Amino acid sequence: EADLIVTLCDVAHAVLAPKDAFEFARSNVESVCMDPTRIEYTREIADIFLKRFDPSMPHPERDDHVFESRLDAVRTKIEESGELRIAQDVFHTLLDITKGTLRTNLFAPNRFGVCLRLDPQVCVQHLLDGVN
Repeated sequence: EADLIVTLCDVAHAVLAPKDAFEFARSNVESVCMDPTRIEYTREIADIFLKRFDPSMPHPERDDHVFESRLDAVRTKIEESGELRIAQDVFHTLLDITKGTLRTNLFAPNRFGVCLRLDPQVCVQHLLDGVN
């Protein structure tokens, strides 16, 4: 789980930094995700990702409809939480990265690092439209 969270934070930093390099510095993104009052959101997002790509999970857990509904539930929870805008931006980006991940080597044996194959629209959407 830790490898995944660090990877998601790194990608979120890369996507968000062009908007504001200081506000979305890697250390700030990680602080938002690791804050004890917010870690619940980070772990929920990681759990959704893990269930989506874990080959040992039963098929219903990896179903697109289940996946989308879980993402929407967390997104709504974050929006209704009253979190600061920066935290909402980071978590929405993590959700977008999770949704936009097409493949990963997270469950590959003897892997060196975590790789994500992303839908390019994840980056383009954030650069052109702003954070959701």
